[in-house]
Amino acid sequence: MVFAFEDNREWYEGKPDQKTWLLETAMGTIARAAKTKYDQATWLKSLDEGRPFVPEIACPLLNPKADLAGYDWTRYAGHLHTDHAVRPEFFRPDPEKPPEAKHNEWVLDFQYLYDQASRDHVRFVEGVAVSKQEVDEKVGRLEDYVAITSPRKPKPRREGEAGISDKDRRAELERLLDVCKSWALSPEEKTRLNGES
Repeated sequence: MVFAFEDNREWYEGKPDQKTWLLETAMGTIARAAKTKYDQATWLKSLDEGRPFVPEIACPLLNPKADLAGYDWTRYAGHLHTDHAVRPEFFRPDPEKPPEAKHNEWVLDFQYLYDQASRDHVRFVEGVAVSKQEVDEKVGRLEDYVAITSPRKPKPRREGEAGISDKDRRAELERLLDVCKSWALSPEEKTRLNGES
């Protein structure tokens, strides 16, 4: 989501070079990670005697916000690796962190957001142009897609394939929306999230 905001700011708001804003936003997101009685999943790393984890990288933030001062701009830490989308040890009924997660601390990357020498900067920030042929080979031709299906189906239906009726599709969409609505925060949870008493 951060990248989408950066693109919007650069392309549509005419604000060039959003790398500083992108780093501040990413660090701020990690700084605001929920603090629960079970501890945090991710957190900012403090500077070590004024130096970051990657000491040769100067801080790109000329005037860091007060809540980011004293923290590493190259790496952050966590028991939950933010690039590992599905980690089986977190799918359990007990809210406490599993022992294997407590004993593993990951060192995670901020550097690629602003450092053009970082190996992931071009892929994830600058972007890599691909041809329509490459996209078609990976996911199929866009013009062949005729319906968006629920996540239970392995791929979107293509022209000429049998599918569910529009009535059934609408009913399925309503069912899925009801599931999403059940995730809404209660007023008490919203109050706690906003730091109000």
